[in-house]
This record gives sequence, structure tokens and C-alpha cells, in this order.
Amino acid sequence: MVRFTAIIGHENVTTNGSKHTAYILEVQIDNLFYIVRHRYHEFKDLHDTLVKEGYKCNAVPPKKLIGSFNPDFILKREKELSAWLLQVCESPASSSEALKSFLLEYKEPRMVLPPTDVTVNQVPRPPPAVPTNVAVAAPPSDTATDEELEKEIEDEIALYNTPKTSIDDFELLKVIGKGSYGKVTLVRKKDNSKLFAMKTLNKSNVKRRNQVEHTRTERRVLGFGKHPYIVHLHYAFQTKQKLYFVIDYCPGGELFFHLSRMERFPEPMAMVYAAEITLALDHLHSLGVVYRDLKPENILFDAVGHVLLADFGLAKEGITEGAEGTNSMCGTPEYLPPEILDRVGHGTSVDWWALGTLFACHSSSDEPVQAWSCTKC
Repeated sequence: MVRFTAIIGHENVTTNGSKHTAYILEVQIDNLFYIVRHRYHEFKDLHDTLVKEGYKCNAVPPKKLIGSFNPDFILKREKELSAWLLQVCESPASSSEALKSFLLEYKEPRMVLPPTDVTVNQVPRPPPAVPTNVAVAAPPSDTATDEELEKEIEDEIALYNTPKTSIDDFELLKVIGKGSYGKVTLVRKKDNSKLFAMKTLNKSNVKRRNQVEHTRTERRVLGFGKHPYIVHLHYAFQTKQKLYFVIDYCPGGELFFHLSRMERFPEPMAMVYAAEITLALDHLHSLGVVYRDLKPENILFDAVGHVLLADFGLAKEGITEGAEGTNSMCGTPEYLPPEILDRVGHGTSVDWWALGTLFACHSSSDEPVQAWSCTKC
């Protein structure tokens, strides 16, 4: 069965010196997902073909001759074309061979990268790099005053090694996530129109919840843990009350969302995702960082379906051994290994346990906590 799910993004493509926009469609065939690229005029051609075949179709959103590359317009056009195509797929025209050809033309597996001559409307991630001069701060004293904590937040978190920016450099588009930590907003950098996700943290909330050290660690790992499969921090700044982390925007959503639709991944898809997560974890471990919070909610996808690890609040630096280095009791219960539950000390190997549990769970009908016998939970 072929099913169109949504338009998940777009690419600004230059061909022979001529610039145009290609919209990225997600198409499901049985339990597998693919992406298909189409330009605006191909939607119009599909409409005309369906009308000629006798189907009643609403008109395609009108073409815009001026300002067609304006980011606001393109995002609006994505929604309009997606709604139009969903309507077509739910109408009698869904049986048309022209529609099926449109959805299957030049399809690619959901995880492939775009061709090298395609400019993706997304910030490119640099190749992996091992930091040579990252300063690791000492943990805050239990008796630190509010003023000392404020200074630690300012010096260690907000101002470390990013270009000078402020909230005025960004256009706030919409809130895309909320939690106890604060909120995440989709933003556009005004000088280059690139999209980012802006994580906003309230300083008083960070201090009240004793999250200064966790926030500091997340800030450092986001900044120096550069890797194609790890969310990267591009800018960090502050106001008197708030901290701002500007990171990669991940329009593909969370692994948790996709699992809620599919329940289990087919083995070929699971193998690709597992390989990408493995590369990300191996890179973190090479930097002396243990992740400790691998779960579907923290695995995001970029515009073309590649994995990006996010949320490093539970990460621990300075861990170079697989079985020892720290004794903290932390993580998500369903993915905790025996050594954390037994409090005998742990190292980087806990990330491999979580990875195995994650994919063992979602290639079977068991929940993670049911996948092994735990008598001490």
C-alpha cells in the first residue's frame, strides 16, 4: 500500500544557474518510508492530469512570481501543498495511476542524504572534530551563593566560545516544544534566513532544580561534540533572567513519534538507525563523555531522516573506561543497566546497554522493562 504522509521539508536547488525549490514528500509503502522530491510545477501538472482523467480536485495553491524564495512563503507553501495532496489522496482520485506515479517517482529510502549539488535549507554540520583546548570547570560548591551560581552560569554556560549574538538577531516563529526545563522555539537567523531551534532556560529555574552542573555539561558537550549525528550548538547567549541555546533544527521529529506510528522498525531501517547512533555514541566516548540518556524521545531526525542525538543534561565528562568512572543513579528507568541499578559504578558501556535495549524492544512486542528480568526495580 502506498500512502502519502506529509511534506517534511524543502531544498533550494540550483540547476544550470537557475534556482528553484524542491519539496520533500514522505511516502509510506507498507512498513517502509521513502522521500520523494517535487517542484511546484509538478504538483500543478498532477492536478491538470487528474482533471483530464475526470476527477474533481481543488486547485493547487496559486503560483507566486515575486518573493517565491522568501522563507516564510516557502513554509506556508509546504503546508498548503501538503494539505492539498492529502485531500487528493483521500478522494476518488487516490486510485489514479498518475497519483501513484507522482508518489513513487524517484523515491529514495528515508535516510539518504541529498545529492551534493543540492542546497538544503538547513545548517550543514561540520565533520567530527576532537577538541584540543576545552576547559572543564569544577563542579559548583554545595554552599555557593546565588551570586556565585549566577556568575558560573554566565561565565561557564552562556558566553563560552560562540559568536556574539542576542535575541534580537533572531525571528521567533513558533514554539515547538515545552517542558520542565523551559521551551524550544523555531527561529530564523535574520542575517541569513537559516532555521534553528532555540532552547530557552530560566536561570532561577536552573538553580532551584539544582541543574547548574547538568546545564553546564550540556552546554559544553553541545559546543565541542561536533558530529554529523549529534545536535550541535551554534550560538549561546543570555539575558538577566534567561539562557538561550541555539541548536540544529530537526524537522523530522522524535524517534518516539515515529515508533508510535510504526510500533516496530523493519530490520533494514533499524540497522541504519542503530549504525548512526553507534557512530554518535562512539564519538562521545572518544571525547570522554558518557551519554546516559539514550531513549526514543532524545533521538531526533533531520530533514532527510538522519539521526541526531539531543539532550545532554545527564551526560558525564571525564569517563574513559567502559565499566567504571562514575556512580550516579540517573537515566530513564526502562533503559537502565544492572550496574546503575546495583550502584556498583559504571562507565561508557551503559550507553551500549541502552542501545541494545532500545532496538531489542522495538524489533519485538516487549517493552524495555519486560525484555529482561529485573528484580530490583
